[in-house]
Amino acid sequence: MAIHLRPKQIKFIQAYLLTGNATQAYIDAGYKAKTRVVATRNASRLITNDDIKEIVQAELKLEGLTLFSLIKRLKQIILKPQEMDGSSVAALNIMGKWMGYEKFR
Repeated sequence: MAIHLRPKQIKFIQAYLLTGNATQAYIDAGYKAKTRVVATRNASRLITNDDIKEIVQAELKLEGLTLFSLIKRLKQIILKPQEMDGSSVAALNIMGKWMGYEKFR
């Protein structure tokens, strides 16, 4: 089944993949909201839309970002800690959220 998205939804996906910030992606895509809180709420609805989530996850997988690759990197950090690992863990956390893995808690 083909996925049909509106132009603003496509812009939202593109902006979200660049930044990982759904609220800012919502605004950058041209959506209007009276407050940032409303923008955040609406962005959350968009990013949890099944079609949008499917495309975001597919794009991230094309980049080689999978749950396995995230776990593998975290194991490397645990087994051989280095100075910049705090930043690495933060980045891995963001990638996991982008991919929807935070729901496995």
